[in-house]
Amino acid sequence: MLVKAKNVDITSCNINNNCVFILEGAFNNCENMTNIIIPNSVNIISGKIFKYMEHINVFVESEEEKEGFVDGWNDKHAVYFYRKQKPSEEGKYWYYQNNEIKIWE
Repeated sequence: MLVKAKNVDITSCNINNNCVFILEGAFNNCENMTNIIIPNSVNIISGKIFKYMEHINVFVESEEEKEGFVDGWNDKHAVYFYRKQKPSEEGKYWYYQNNEIKIWE
C-alpha cells in the first residue's frame, strides 16, 4: 500500500511492483514530479492522487483502467496505458524500448 510520498521534491516515481493499493493524496504537493509509472499490480486507487500538480504524465502498466480506480483518480492529467504492440485503436498508449518509456504515435 502506498500512503504518502516521503519527499515532495521528487521529479519521477517508480512504484514497487508489490503495491496493490494507492491512497488518495499519495502524491499531493509533489509539484516537481513529471512522470510516474503505476505497475500492473495496483488494483485500487482510492481517490485523486495528484492534487496540486500541474504537469504530470501517468504511465499505467495495465492495458486499461481497472475497476478499482475511482472516478477522477488522475485529476484530468495525461494517462497512457501500456501496449506491447502498436495499437490500432486511438488513445494514449506507451511501450518500453531499451528500458525507456516511449509513447506510441
